[in-house]
Amino acid sequence: GDDAIVPSRAAACAKHFVGYSVPRDGHDRAPSWIPTRHLYQYFLLPWKKAVGRVDTVMESYTEMDGVPNVADRRTSARVLRKQL
Repeated sequence: GDDAIVPSRAAACAKHFVGYSVPRDGHDRAPSWIPTRHLYQYFLLPWKKAVGRVDTVMESYTEMDGVPNVADRRTSARVLRKQL
């Protein structure tokens, strides 16, 4: 009937977690330098609001403190999965 719920065929994705907007040299896909205090004070609040509203999260192309975000256990496991 008209009340039937139709499952979505698309998933909302928040990207690019985290630090994509502040590359060190101003170029796209460049390393970011974000002190831990700034990470928590400025960058994570929008992510905290978004994570509960999306189905997936894509990491950024950048690296923080010399570690690519895709391989950074601090941001992916601890921050994204446990704190947000």
